[in-house]
Amino acid sequence: MMMEHSGHRILFTGDLNRKLGQYVSERGSNIKADILKVPHHGTEGLAPNAFFAAVNAKFALVPSPAGLWCSERSARPRSWFRDNQVPVLVNGFSGNVTVIIDEGNMEILEQKEPTRPLCSGS
Repeated sequence: MMMEHSGHRILFTGDLNRKLGQYVSERGSNIKADILKVPHHGTEGLAPNAFFAAVNAKFALVPSPAGLWCSERSARPRSWFRDNQVPVLVNGFSGNVTVIIDEGNMEILEQKEPTRPLCSGS
């Protein structure tokens, strides 16, 4: 589901898996978004890297506990976002994340100030 408001786009992916993520990245119309809600809690089985590249998000939101995001199951998306310099906000570190879009401006607020880097080696 894509939401567009005041010139900003947010892509909500649910549990988009590898097969459907590949299909959307190859055949979907404009899926570029300012914010990507990372599918599948950021763990393997999620959309391929081609999907992340097609979305070209400025920020990634991951609904995941800290331990899961730092686990081997999340290594691929964690590395992709790091290598492509996309800031990632993980609920397990940031708490609740609020996105405010008002008159063309976008602000992302974290419930708590996370420790950076989020996981050792990232």
